[in-house]
Amino acid sequence: MLSYLTRLIKPESFLNDRRGNVAMMFGLISLPFMAVLALAVDINYSSSIRNKLQSGLDSALLAAARESIAGNDQAGIEAEFNVYFNAMLAEMTDKVACGTPILVQAPLTGDVTASVNCTSESILGEFVKNEHVDFELESAAKFGLGKIDVAFVFDLSGSMTHASAPGYNQPSRLSALQSAATTAVTKLLANNPQGSDDVRIALVGYSHAVNAGEYFDEATGLTATRTYTHIVGEDPGVESVGYFSSHLKFVLYDSRDDSAIGEISDGSVLNVTDDQLDYLNIGVTVKPGSFLNGNTGSIHLTFNGDQHAQTENYTPYAMFGDNGGDYNAGDVPEGWNSIRAYVYSGANATGTYYGWLNFEFKIQTPVEESVTITNTCVFERDSDEWDQATTPRIGHYLSGAEAVWDEDDEEWDTPSNCNVATPVPLTSDLTTLTDYIAGLTAGGGTAGHLGVNWGRYIMSPDWSAVWPNGSTPLGYNVPDTKKVLIMMTDGNFNRTHHADLGTSFEQAQAYCDDAKTDGILIYTVAFNAPEDGEAILEYCSSGVDFAFEADSSQELLDAYTAIANSIADLRLAY
Repeated sequence: MLSYLTRLIKPESFLNDRRGNVAMMFGLISLPFMAVLALAVDINYSSSIRNKLQSGLDSALLAAARESIAGNDQAGIEAEFNVYFNAMLAEMTDKVACGTPILVQAPLTGDVTASVNCTSESILGEFVKNEHVDFELESAAKFGLGKIDVAFVFDLSGSMTHASAPGYNQPSRLSALQSAATTAVTKLLANNPQGSDDVRIALVGYSHAVNAGEYFDEATGLTATRTYTHIVGEDPGVESVGYFSSHLKFVLYDSRDDSAIGEISDGSVLNVTDDQLDYLNIGVTVKPGSFLNGNTGSIHLTFNGDQHAQTENYTPYAMFGDNGGDYNAGDVPEGWNSIRAYVYSGANATGTYYGWLNFEFKIQTPVEESVTITNTCVFERDSDEWDQATTPRIGHYLSGAEAVWDEDDEEWDTPSNCNVATPVPLTSDLTTLTDYIAGLTAGGGTAGHLGVNWGRYIMSPDWSAVWPNGSTPLGYNVPDTKKVLIMMTDGNFNRTHHADLGTSFEQAQAYCDDAKTDGILIYTVAFNAPEDGEAILEYCSSGVDFAFEADSSQELLDAYTAIANSIADLRLAY
């Protein structure tokens, strides 16, 4: 800058000028001008240096604040601060020097303040006899702003038993998850000084289903232990055919008390008990309004071809006869039977013959097959609120695992159990959370949409009645609160239970959209995940800074640590 000005002004030309005291006047004028110019340049330069130093001080203080709220001692806090601050100074020009920073930690709140005196060389200081610009920097990180509910959602499918990375002696993906999740949970709960519950954590594991455990009844409207019953045999049915079906009525009776068991039409299937089999009879009557009323003298009945024949002149016209209206017991066997009725105007099958009616019908003694299951596995909600985290209630319950009768094999298909890990509602108890993580097991498919679902349910105010006291979710619009969902998978979302709602991938998209509409921040971790698994997590995340990928146990630990630090930053302000 100076050389440019001297070239432009050329002082020697003024010294040679004999017209008055031009040189002297220039000197008097140029000195203040140079001083002002030097000061402006220095201010601009020092301002730039100061901003860089302030940014570095803030970053170092944030690192120190994390160590403070994690419970580290003063030496550890200062060491973490110096790592960041010295790294920043190393990148600065050698024309900047700073003294020893003063770091102060508030013993009760965990708040941290820092101050440092720095100096930078003056660029044009020789013009104003000021070779340095001195300034003081200050920064403060205040802890404990608002409340945060965090839901960790873990993929516990069978592939989590695979190695976390190629090579020998690599931990399983599940083992790597347990280590990383324990670290993250511990870091987050360190944000609760003096035992407060400003930060609460919930845990959910999923595979092909979610084990609702003690919350099954509220979520599904069912009971965990329930009995299913099926009658083995053909379904009863009636198909009346033929002209005379509108004139004659056939009824199967229990002859012991003349009680009607059921009407017989062509194709009927009638259920009877074992003790009724030896006391059956069939009665035939003329239907009201038929022209046969008053014109019928007798009805000749045949049963199963030539097995039995009976002619009746008076009502009731009984296949096996009667005694004054009391039915006799006859031989009506199980299986398909045939009955035929011939109608005459005269007694003993004489006179005008009006025609005949034949029915095929089945007698069966059904066997009641029952099964009792105890199962708390749940799937998606099959209702018009399937994509929302609304209250479970009649018409909008989640689907529970059911026993199904296999008609081909004539046996019950009972549902398989899902993972033993049941949801842990919001809590600040570290032991509860770490014990759950330590006990995780893996197996089954990957119904990732169910994981997203339960991450929302466990933080939804609409589900408050389901969770125990102390685990009531924060409201969506409560000031100074945050809700965070951390979704993890190592595979494709590939298992659904109500296909009409879309694939697991498609359902997860809808659930994530609804969660983000409610203001939930979503972090995602794709651990050794294939392309489709990464794609759905990228879609669900709240942005590129919220989506993590890991291909080893160390990278998984780094991801969960970064997420924990990021969430902790939500509670720190400068």
